Amino acid sequence: MQTPSPIAPTREERNYATGTLVAGLAITTVSLGVGGLVSAHHLDSADPRRRSAGRAGAIPLVGPIVGTRRAPPKQKIDFALMAAYQWSGVAILAGGAVWTGTHRRFDRARGVESDGEATSQVLLAGGLLGSALAYGVTFGIAQRSYDRSEDGRFASRLRLPVVGGVWAARDAPTHVAGYIGVASSIAQVGLLTVAGVALAQVLRRRRNPRSLSVVPIASRSAAQLTATMRF
Repeated sequence: MQTPSPIAPTREERNYATGTLVAGLAITTVSLGVGGLVSAHHLDSADPRRRSAGRAGAIPLVGPIVGTRRAPPKQKIDFALMAAYQWSGVAILAGGAVWTGTHRRFDRARGVESDGEATSQVLLAGGLLGSALAYGVTFGIAQRSYDRSEDGRFASRLRLPVVGGVWAARDAPTHVAGYIGVASSIAQVGLLTVAGVALAQVLRRRRNPRSLSVVPIASRSAAQLTATMRF
């Protein structure tokens, strides 16, 4: 008895899977970033309970749950929401990854491979624009919030692209300022890495590999080799 072949996923199912994956990644990234910023804000407080909650809340996923127990009653909601958003993002991300992975395994079983050039081009543009946006926001924060502070080293270093945020963090006047600097550098490096990988993929797909084909031709009176080089 012949086993029936599995039904190919529809275009709508593929779009839903990709959308779920992207949404999960976005929610997870944003919730982790906001969670770190909120934790840094509590670390700047004079209340020892808020500082203790802030130290715990900076740890992804588990930290906000611990911070909810340590925080004063009025600040518990901050850490509870952080935990809910982070875990929701991870759950959506995992579901989208499993869904997308199932579709890719189905395609490989059928011998279908997508070149993914359109995806690479989107990632290249998004990485470049995102890194430029991250630097622009950081430059604006340094210009408006910290340029007129007593120690101008933090603002001047924060304005440097890519590595400036990490370099400025040690001179940050507050935990929030230090977190902004480190997060800015991480965002710029990560987005530029995405753009670099996407660019390499685009160039690899568009490059025509050289190949040499040699065909022997024989007859009763002669023999010859015909070589063809493709550029």
